[in-house]
Amino acid sequence: MRQATPSPLPSAEPQAAQLFKALRGSRIPGLDFLRAISVLMVLVDHSGMTWLGPIALFNGGIGVEIFFVLSGFLITWMLLHELDKHQDINLLDFYRRRAARLLPAFYAYVLLGITYLTLRHLPVPWDAVVAACLYVLNYYQGLTGAATHFLSPCWSLAVEEQFYLLWPFALLALFRHRIRMVPFMCTVIVAVWLCRPILMWVFDVPDAYLYRALETRADHLAVGCVLAMLLRQQFWLEVSARLARRKWVLPALAALLITSATLQQIQAYKYSLGYALEPLLIGFMIPLVILRSSENSWFAKLANFRSIVTIGQISYGMYLVHPLLMYPIRMAVERATGQSLLGVGVSIVAVIVFGYVSFTWFETPVRARLRGKAH
Repeated sequence: MRQATPSPLPSAEPQAAQLFKALRGSRIPGLDFLRAISVLMVLVDHSGMTWLGPIALFNGGIGVEIFFVLSGFLITWMLLHELDKHQDINLLDFYRRRAARLLPAFYAYVLLGITYLTLRHLPVPWDAVVAACLYVLNYYQGLTGAATHFLSPCWSLAVEEQFYLLWPFALLALFRHRIRMVPFMCTVIVAVWLCRPILMWVFDVPDAYLYRALETRADHLAVGCVLAMLLRQQFWLEVSARLARRKWVLPALAALLITSATLQQIQAYKYSLGYALEPLLIGFMIPLVILRSSENSWFAKLANFRSIVTIGQISYGMYLVHPLLMYPIRMAVERATGQSLLGVGVSIVAVIVFGYVSFTWFETPVRARLRGKAH
């Protein structure tokens, strides 16, 4: 029986061996830190505070890209591990796990939003509700102009669900037909790089569609998939270790990412170079963050700080509820105090508290119950 890809042996180089060990733990260090940074970027951006002078320091779009790359990486890492053990993927079990993790909180949020609007005698965007419940909101918004309402950010969840639906079948097909996975996925990435500018310049496809469609975002997820494949190889473990030894590399990658985020206001840049470059930068950053979070350093203490890890763990619920919760709380605080920054801070804290309550008392128990029934 063959393996999906060669599994490396622990390296003689300490940092490569450390990365090897971290990747095979029950909890990969640093990933909750990245999730926390990503969701906080979205919240601050959606509070209208994207810019720090001329720099787009809190570009929520970058936060979404980090989520996409992480999703591709983690799902592929898990599926390749299953292929190693069983030479197969239990698709039914995979979809049960995904459904137990994602669907209860999502549909509870949709119901909460409908109830809130109804009680306040505000119109319910029923077309968007149906599209969101079917996980095609990204295409609905892309084709109708993306009106703003409590479901607006859920387009990214539709992209991820579509990826979850298609990728296990595609990965299994690549494995069974002995197709070299990394070259195939790199071809997909390059194809998306070519697709976006063609859609923009030749077919005049609107921004609302280019920003949200699976086929124009697939490379962000695919970069994560390729990263999972490469980090199963000794060579790339060694490369990551060598980069991590140069302490300037991680901040330099972060600076490049912020610079690209600042240039995203230029649509031609965003859909030609920006969206190609940014997931690559994120892909390079992920193993460095994992390694730096595994060390005995100030960065590791920050990345593993309990509050940061908790925000990363509850980021899904925070992302879900923030459109409904943040604006009214922020406005109420601003009216009472006249302090806009205080309004932003209180509204973000409220989202964190709500996300923690949801994760602790709803999402986790429901997921455990559904997983129990699935087995």
